[in-house]
Amino acid sequence: MRQSALLSVRIAFTDSSLEQQTLRSLMRVYLLIGLAAIGVLFACSWFLSGLVTKPVEKAWQEQQRFLSDASHELKTPLAVMGNYATMLQHPGITEEEKNEYAKAISEAARKLAQLITNILKLNKLENQQIFPQ
Repeated sequence: MRQSALLSVRIAFTDSSLEQQTLRSLMRVYLLIGLAAIGVLFACSWFLSGLVTKPVEKAWQEQQRFLSDASHELKTPLAVMGNYATMLQHPGITEEEKNEYAKAISEAARKLAQLITNILKLNKLENQQIFPQ
């Protein structure tokens, strides 16, 4: 510190090393606190993101199971229809057998149409629940 007077100049020296050391230690403490806070926030976000994605994962698995079940249910009537249609083309069948095969094809087609109608109704209901109008 320097102070000028009329006939003199006064100069004072002070030791600020203690203040600088205190500031450095505060800086280290604040950095450690900041890093710890970032670590805690990262752990919380990791945990919460896991909680949030569980219902989505469950819904995805249910959708995959539904698609697998639906494809199996749709393949069965189609296979029946294909088999009976092949049998209809056989040259040595009687008129009575033709009627029986035609009825079986008609029944399988009705079941297939009912399954498709149910799937469409289910899709419509799900869309109404997800996107209310």
